[in-house]
Amino acid sequence: MKKPFIGLRTIKTIVAVFLSLVISSLREKSVPFYSAIAAVLCMQKDSENSFRVGLNRFVATIVGAIVGCLFLMFEYYVYVVENQIIRNLLIAIFLIPVIYSCVYSKRPGSVGTGCVVYLSIVINRAGQLPITFAMNRFLDTTIGIVMAILVNTYFKNPFKKSENNKKIVEG
Repeated sequence: MKKPFIGLRTIKTIVAVFLSLVISSLREKSVPFYSAIAAVLCMQKDSENSFRVGLNRFVATIVGAIVGCLFLMFEYYVYVVENQIIRNLLIAIFLIPVIYSCVYSKRPGSVGTGCVVYLSIVINRAGQLPITFAMNRFLDTTIGIVMAILVNTYFKNPFKKSENNKKIVEG
């Protein structure tokens, strides 16, 4: 029976998560969990796919953070919805602009992430001002995205021959 092998993508994911956690933990009001999740989800088999997924996630993060911030600002400055069922209904209805914005921006692959970012903001708000909380979630997620892309771009397989190595060997 063949033993499982820890591949380069696994190692790159571990490195990206580690760096994301370290950088996020240096920020005040950070929740490193969001950075780590973004790093895991953006790590792909190659840097081109990581960049594509990272760009979708970045767009989704912006959309989710903006809509989440608007929802929290409404609650904070205009009207606090006391009835939890009505609040839950409003939270669900506010998914419409998140979904529409992601699709309209020609990034349908960002819909799920945009909804998750929005929901994490409006459901998990921890006593901070709406703009501060949304901005911190945006920054946490962005750190993970950037770490995954950088690690995937610069952490290459030392055993894989590139086109330049092949030309040198072939002469």
